Amino acid sequence: MKIQDPVKPLRIVARLRNNRLIRAREALGYTNAAQAAHALGLPPWMLWALETFKDSPVFRGARPGFKVGDWTKSALRVAKAFGTTPEYLWPEELDAVKKTKVVLELSVPKMCLEPPPTKEKALESGVIQEILASAFDDNSEGGQK
Repeated sequence: MKIQDPVKPLRIVARLRNNRLIRAREALGYTNAAQAAHALGLPPWMLWALETFKDSPVFRGARPGFKVGDWTKSALRVAKAFGTTPEYLWPEELDAVKKTKVVLELSVPKMCLEPPPTKEKALESGVIQEILASAFDDNSEGGQK
């Protein structure tokens, strides 16, 4: 494949996680969601989905016996297993955060994307740090997609 353009795009995607839930898990000595779920008698998918915002800890739709905004059984089980409250693990502020998608697309010279001969050379050059710093400066000025 012949490259016509000396500039390649670089995409940086931030994957958001529930840090309070992760810290509560780590405080119990578990390094990952599957390990904690197994030890606590929870399905591994349940804890992983709540840590990665793939599942909501509150009901979003009507269900028999529950109203919108009630804590799900999953959230209650996880909070109880970690010895805390759902309100601590999922504060209201998280609703705004989990709906935020951060994707930065940068155009960088091809030479910057080619791996340097050694890790030491990469750190010495500082090119990658400059590109990332510039990208985050641009993003804070309304460049977010």
